[in-house]
Amino acid sequence: MRLELEPELRKLGEAFAQAGVTLYAVGGFVRDRLLGRAVYDLDVAASATPEQVEALCRSHPPLKAQVRMAGLAALTLSFPGEAGWRTAEYTSFRRESYRRDGSHRPVFVASGASLEEDALRRDFTVNALYARLTDGEVLDPLGAGAEDLAAQRLRTTRDSGEVFAEDGLRLLRLARFACQLGFEVEKATWRGACRRVDALRSIVPERCGQELARILLSPADAALRGLALLARMGALARILPEIGPDGMERGIAAAVHTPPDLGVRMAGLLWGTEGSAAGAACLRLGYGRVIARRVEQLEQLRGYDALDPAAIAWFLARLGLPLAEDWVCLRRADRWNPAENLDPAAPWQQALDAMKRDGIPFTPEDLALKGGEIARAMGETPGPRTGRMKRALWKRVVQRRVPNEPDALYHTIQQLNACPQEWDRAQDKEENP
Repeated sequence: MRLELEPELRKLGEAFAQAGVTLYAVGGFVRDRLLGRAVYDLDVAASATPEQVEALCRSHPPLKAQVRMAGLAALTLSFPGEAGWRTAEYTSFRRESYRRDGSHRPVFVASGASLEEDALRRDFTVNALYARLTDGEVLDPLGAGAEDLAAQRLRTTRDSGEVFAEDGLRLLRLARFACQLGFEVEKATWRGACRRVDALRSIVPERCGQELARILLSPADAALRGLALLARMGALARILPEIGPDGMERGIAAAVHTPPDLGVRMAGLLWGTEGSAAGAACLRLGYGRVIARRVEQLEQLRGYDALDPAAIAWFLARLGLPLAEDWVCLRRADRWNPAENLDPAAPWQQALDAMKRDGIPFTPEDLALKGGEIARAMGETPGPRTGRMKRALWKRVVQRRVPNEPDALYHTIQQLNACPQEWDRAQDKEENP
């Protein structure tokens, strides 16, 4: 097998070859090129030590090398390409040893390994294919990678229990590759994954969150496959114990029937979890306060229901955009019944579409009168009652009792101002979503 390589990659390989070093592309770059998939990252490897590579780059400007991970024989290479500077992550052929607690980072790294030894330290055979950068020739040191790639199969490079015990993150990578590539998991590899799921205890939650996010942001069918594998493996319950066994199947179904947006799909996955717990889960996984707050709000609203069009419109307006759109998506996903062929969110979607089409304001700030104009119409200076009047006007506009036009709003102010007991105190008691 041979890869078609860009001229700048061949030049990079030739620069190393001039120094007597054969440079290989490895891992996802080779795998995805052979599959005809888009490639975004470039990992390269060779027998040269980091010190030798740094010296090589100094003698071959404009190549540059920067230490990436001290002690792990890893550098970042920078080199010119047709569209500007490109980077590649370089590692020396090496042997590694790990604590058998799944903690991801090796405790011992030794350069000077052979190509076969370097291949054995990798996770799956399809990630242990090497392409020589001078001519694109593909090497399969373990004699299994090309076969597994053709069979669309994921298999560990060594005993699966040993591979997963070394690095618990590989459990999540297994599900992600199965999700993204559509590959089957070889039986012994699957048994090893299920047996070693405890290795996830040693992986920091943020790293788990990164892998989970990649699955969640995949197309629906792929995301369903990845989440189902995590659930069957027992990994999903360890990453998100908030879901609980009773809510896992429903949460997965809700997640994959929403658009590929991290906040919405996390809300679907956690659909039914207490709001504060759902927000805390997002923070733990490293998704940030904005997504955490969004998920928390959606979970808090889960039990809301209404049939009256005016009540639906007022609820959606108080949510505001885009949270109202998220909520409608989740309502549809959580209650969808393919056998009935009915959209359970139809009244809500229709109301939302009509509000956007007709320019119904989603905030009081979008009223045709501003706060100062409202205060003058009330014969007062701006203050708390002005705010309550503004909200009373907004509610009437949203519920289509009053058009969002200055004359109509002035007239409504005069009516309400004459009977303050009908609106002023009621605003303090109004329930917010």
